[in-house]
Amino acid sequence: MIFPRATELPASESWVVEIAKKTGIEITGAYVNLPRHPSQLYEMIFEGVVLWAIIWFFRSRKPFKGFLVGLYFLGYGLFRFFIEYFREPDSGMGYPIEFVKSAFNTAYKHPPFSFSTGQILCFLMILFGVVWLIIASRLPGREVTYIYNDEEIKPVNKEEAAKERNKRRKLRKRLR
Repeated sequence: MIFPRATELPASESWVVEIAKKTGIEITGAYVNLPRHPSQLYEMIFEGVVLWAIIWFFRSRKPFKGFLVGLYFLGYGLFRFFIEYFREPDSGMGYPIEFVKSAFNTAYKHPPFSFSTGQILCFLMILFGVVWLIIASRLPGREVTYIYNDEEIKPVNKEEAAKERNKRRKLRKRLR
């Protein structure tokens, strides 16, 4: 996808000319705007739809209190970490951790063992999610409280039904 306001790359570099030819872009000046990954769409799909579906699946199957929070941090961090490989790093920041130097411009190719600021923050988010899951699974009183218990006997008259409703409301308030 070509972003109209993206930083244009110098047409004097051989790799820029090669990619422009492969993608069918005509070079008319000293600079050319090469196509980039639509990382915003990747984020919408994975961090929005897929992560939501995973959390929705586990919403009634959670093994302990706090599980969904840890799952969110872990899932969001993992998805975002890998999507960062398709994003252009913030201008002027580059890669704070760079194990392998690349000859390509950062606007075009993300080196495999170089980590952007976003990836470092995602790693911290993944770490927080794992630590949260470990701690929350070992806390006392971690059992999930169900608002509606199938074993309850259903009230037969209106007075008992009202008492039962109030009992459930109090339980819901307490859980908030």
